Amino acid sequence: MIQNAIVGGSNNAIMTTLESGFYMTSTETGLFQSVYELVAIFTYPLVGYFGDRSRRKTRWIAISMGILSCGFLVMSFPHLLESKRGKPPLEPHVADHLTLCNPERKINVCSISSNLRFLSHLKYVFYLSNIINACGSAALPTLAVTFIEDLFPEEKAPIAQGIYYAVGGIGIGLGFLATSQFLKVYTYIKKPLWLTPVYSEWVGAWWLVYAL
Repeated sequence: MIQNAIVGGSNNAIMTTLESGFYMTSTETGLFQSVYELVAIFTYPLVGYFGDRSRRKTRWIAISMGILSCGFLVMSFPHLLESKRGKPPLEPHVADHLTLCNPERKINVCSISSNLRFLSHLKYVFYLSNIINACGSAALPTLAVTFIEDLFPEEKAPIAQGIYYAVGGIGIGLGFLATSQFLKVYTYIKKPLWLTPVYSEWVGAWWLVYAL
């Protein structure tokens, strides 16, 4: 359920936040989603084959859960690395007044450009996270299903598998709901009083669901 909540729910819910907060294009966010499926094409068959032959499915599943946890943790790293975002923005009409009415005000274009470039490069951390997630998820739709068959009697195994898949579907919905609530919280503890989700400068706490 947690895997589906993150991969199927949260990853989709934060797309617009990644585009606005890390200056990613729609192509780059699409690649963020696609890289999971591309890696899964190779990892799922390999883990399913070797895991079943090893006769140690529980160990494979446990290792996969550990890898998946690492992937979630890596996903939250950009929040720690984005300190270059700088101070929270001024209220729009105040910023306009300072810029237009103060001829001596200087804007360091090179510094701004460097910060934007740094933030945009954090997309590679997101890609890495989804690659790790694809490796860690491989045991769930392969070994976990056959493990249920081994664990339950023949007449009860289909029911148990149905519950397993149903819980996964519920996880996607819970992932969307939880992330939507986290996005209503500003990404930093301190924020300007005027800043609310209606402003384009708002960046929600997308990282909380991965850190938790």
